[in-house]
Amino acid sequence: MAWQPQGQPSGKGVAYGGCGGGGCYAAQGMPAPSTVAPPRQVAPPQQVAAPRPSAGAPNHPPMAVAGCSNPTVSNIIKGTYMPSGLNHGKPVYKKDGAAAGNVSVLMYYWDERDGPTFSGWWFGPKVGGDQVWAYNGNKASPVPPPSGWKVPWDGPEDPVLRLTVAAA
Repeated sequence: MAWQPQGQPSGKGVAYGGCGGGGCYAAQGMPAPSTVAPPRQVAPPQQVAAPRPSAGAPNHPPMAVAGCSNPTVSNIIKGTYMPSGLNHGKPVYKKDGAAAGNVSVLMYYWDERDGPTFSGWWFGPKVGGDQVWAYNGNKASPVPPPSGWKVPWDGPEDPVLRLTVAAA
């Protein structure tokens, strides 16, 4: 199944079921993301703000993730997240411990440099990656929003997925 944003030349197709961009999770012994986001056009390295460990992070509280109607995604993303840096001027959160299959889980913000479709908050194994588990289009929120998350990223809003401030 190929995804083609309007006004952009066609590129590689988008693989669903965990294969694409970063390879097959099953082949690596890790659980697959529920879907793969369309490939992003990434700015040259000097223009992309990579997460900076501890840069501004101490001012942001830990976050707790609970719920999620999709049991596979729930097992990956639920837990406590600690601030671990900044990306595009907003905090990046990293899940304490490893998710099933030792995959890293991050919550991060992506700005409009790749268009409004990609701007918002994401759950994924790496900042700016094309493999993601959930998306929230609330661009105004300074931290990951408590509700309004879509699982998969292009699916309907999950009414039970909730984020709260966690005890430090």
